[in-house]
Amino acid sequence: MSCSNKSSLICSLRKHNSFFIRARFIFNNINIRHSSSPSVTLIPIIISILGLLFNKLEGFLFFLIAYNPTTLVQYKLIKEIIIMTSKKAIITGIVAEFNPFHNGHKYIIEKARQDTDADYVIVVMSGDFVQRGSAAIMDKHARTMSALKSGVDAVFMLPVAISTASAQYFARGSVKMLADLGCDYLYFGSEDGDIQNIEKLQYIPGSVETPNNILAREYMDAIREYKLNIKAYTTKRIGTDYNDSDSTTGEIASASYIRKQLLSEESEDGGDINQLSPVIPPDSMSIFATYVKTNNLVNDNLFSEILLYKLLSEEKQGFDKYFDVYPDLSSKIISNLYSYKSYNDFANTLKSKDITFSHLKRALCHILLNIVDNDIEIIKKNNYSTYARLLGFRKDNEGIIKILQMRSSIDIITKLSDYYKDCSAESRRLLAKDIFASHLYSHFSNKLREVSHEFTKPLVIV
Repeated sequence: MSCSNKSSLICSLRKHNSFFIRARFIFNNINIRHSSSPSVTLIPIIISILGLLFNKLEGFLFFLIAYNPTTLVQYKLIKEIIIMTSKKAIITGIVAEFNPFHNGHKYIIEKARQDTDADYVIVVMSGDFVQRGSAAIMDKHARTMSALKSGVDAVFMLPVAISTASAQYFARGSVKMLADLGCDYLYFGSEDGDIQNIEKLQYIPGSVETPNNILAREYMDAIREYKLNIKAYTTKRIGTDYNDSDSTTGEIASASYIRKQLLSEESEDGGDINQLSPVIPPDSMSIFATYVKTNNLVNDNLFSEILLYKLLSEEKQGFDKYFDVYPDLSSKIISNLYSYKSYNDFANTLKSKDITFSHLKRALCHILLNIVDNDIEIIKKNNYSTYARLLGFRKDNEGIIKILQMRSSIDIITKLSDYYKDCSAESRRLLAKDIFASHLYSHFSNKLREVSHEFTKPLVIV
């Protein structure tokens, strides 16, 4: 059966049932001026053919209007066609810290694209402070660059109040952001790589408490609890254990091992980066070499004096207003305050059977960064997702940003200064925490102790 010019795009989309009904309604309401023009009759045919190239369609439609001003297709039509076609793109999301980026991360990115047949792979990444309650070894921009160079199409930053929280908050915040951005899949590594086991909360004996399985369980809980329209997909993690800081397996090493080598005291700038070349992608090695010329590799003890000042200045008020600091812990901090030597030493001093070292590190981090219980209440009130700050993207796949902007149910921040000025009071409060954390980090990471203002930081584009 032949198609009229007016409905030819519908015919090309007829095999995509999810789009057909909506498309038919739009085309029934189309308004094309000067329809007697020969070029007008050709346009629907051309669009039908190029409709197959959905990620190029938006630019093509606007090109047609600019090229032939006498042909005016209603803006609503253009927008709806783009939305329909953008939904055909498969977007897979990954949650990561890349602290620092290594071959294991590159493997996950490549597997995610392959296993989910993804057109785009995006990442929600911790900023300058990470989930174990510590500063990242390299800043978020360098780590974003490594991810983009290794095939990620876009990187978004997890708010610091979530990125430094326990697994439950971390998982909910990151998965919710990916779902709200419009991702089709959540891809992650787990100990046995069996999604059915994770869905049933059945784990291999002895592996329940591994960080990958804990996060996997929390990811699935978040999807269930918030009824998120995102499908989970897992793969068996390869190489050494997550926290193995003493060994490597072939070309795979844990981030803990790499950090230990880099932060060794053998040289002024840390350990010999060249010895890590088997476990770090060449592009990331190059980024690292450039980074350390002007930046320090950051460890928590760099913040020792700042933290001590804060503890001394607030000793009388106590610390239980800060997230993860309970009244008993606040009292314990006060009673041990005058034995303080350094950030990490103080965390070890406070450690006991009833409180884990990781909990203590997060509690001290929240004191350092002024993250209080009320900040977390705002996050909960907004179902763990308030905005998505873009850190960078690949220029050859920049169409992903337009697709995400159309799919997303939350604000996507592409220019921080503009958004900060116009956003809601709650979003501004959370952003202020992000900005403060980044400014504090930049002071200690920069060898000249310069503070690089977040408003002036450009997007990372490769």
